[in-house]
Amino acid sequence: MPLYVAADIGTTTLKAGLLDDAGNLLREHAVPHPPNTKYGWDGIDPVELFSSLKALIRKVVGTDGQSVEAIAVSSFGETVIPVDENGPLHFGISWYESCSRPQFERAIQRSSARRIREVTKLDVSWMYSSCKMMKFKEDFPDLYRRTKAFLDVSSFAAFMLTGNIHFDLSLSCRTQLLDLMSGQWSAEMADLWEVDMAKLPPLLMPAAPRGTLKDTIASELGLRGSTIVTAAGHDHIAMAFGSGVSRYEQGMISVGTSAAFYSPMPPESFNAEEFLSRDTMSGGCYSYPGEMYALTGIHAGGFCVDWFIHKILSADYGILESFGRGGPGFVRTDALFLPNLRGHKAKMPPGGFTEVTEKDTGLTLLQAIMEALAFECKFTFGDIFKLKQMEGGMKEVVMTGGGARNEPFVRILANTLGSTIQVHHLPHSAGLLGGAMAGAIASGRFKDFGAAREMLGHGTDYHPDDPALTEYLDKKYERHIAAFRSQ
Repeated sequence: MPLYVAADIGTTTLKAGLLDDAGNLLREHAVPHPPNTKYGWDGIDPVELFSSLKALIRKVVGTDGQSVEAIAVSSFGETVIPVDENGPLHFGISWYESCSRPQFERAIQRSSARRIREVTKLDVSWMYSSCKMMKFKEDFPDLYRRTKAFLDVSSFAAFMLTGNIHFDLSLSCRTQLLDLMSGQWSAEMADLWEVDMAKLPPLLMPAAPRGTLKDTIASELGLRGSTIVTAAGHDHIAMAFGSGVSRYEQGMISVGTSAAFYSPMPPESFNAEEFLSRDTMSGGCYSYPGEMYALTGIHAGGFCVDWFIHKILSADYGILESFGRGGPGFVRTDALFLPNLRGHKAKMPPGGFTEVTEKDTGLTLLQAIMEALAFECKFTFGDIFKLKQMEGGMKEVVMTGGGARNEPFVRILANTLGSTIQVHHLPHSAGLLGGAMAGAIASGRFKDFGAAREMLGHGTDYHPDDPALTEYLDKKYERHIAAFRSQ
């Protein structure tokens, strides 16, 4: 049976898995790779990164190397690594690092946030790759001149494995250099951000073959030289692939430390004034099955639940059993919570509680936090559906990440949205499954992601199941909107 290695390069952790073409996760391992502060900012040491990635691949492959058909790599966005023909030239600046803010402030004076958004469909920011390229050019001019290409992190891994230079299309959407509607690099944006177009390599869609392993790398990893390498793209895109979210009436929510919301979008939505004037939502391409998507999120997400359980209640996640059907269940509390504890860009006030009374307990406030996360999901998906000009709301939401294991929250979310919530059968590994699907397509096992759907297992469905709870949540949602979103 053909096997596929899927690797996901996260902000502080590398994860890899070995999967078969029925979507079974046979082996999975993870290793930390903390940021390096050698240059005074949080950065990615590409040499260490690739060394760790190779060791991780060897570990998940074990003795099954001769059965591996493909390797697929996904990664976080915004970070880019400068390379020449022989390999990396310098560290990449971590996606969240604000050291490139001065370059952003200077460039934005030559254009406008509105114009940049019209072209790129992004919430204009110093966070994106364009500003990091500017900083590298100014701080290391000699290395910049030697740079053949800037590569996203997944494409850097593919380059090191194969020797071939490309940039992943789904990650190019996070550079502030792409004309989203054409799917091509924008000369206008490159000029604005002072980046040489020649250093922006050819674009390839996720699952497009990047080549086969170098002979030395194949020998080192215990794999065949004919093993195909591909990129599974942006980590959220890989999760969407692995979740089968493909229709306009579907959405995906990934709840970990933060929360991300994803839904396929018709392209014309991105030219609507409603989208262009709402800078908290980004557009991207290409989503499965090949069009575009909307992506947004909140910076706190599951962090709020974790913070309250561990820091405030001095408890563990076993406390969630108190909301089970065998326990006291959900209560009615007037307390409202704004999940904005870590939001550095949000226009809302800082997170916290309001309307707390002497009747409230640790459990009622924990419930208020989970309600608030559900309310923000409803608000966000409602915004997305307005842009789609679709009536009827979400038909199905697939949920991934650690938050998918919080059953009380999933039940609250289903009753808040009035939609079925499907908890992914591999909530922490949906991105690896998406990577395996990309690998299976790149190696010719499946024609496209539609055909690769047979690799998807079905998760656990949670339906709106409590009319009284739904009524309570509907009324409280209106109070949440009035308190936090009415301005």
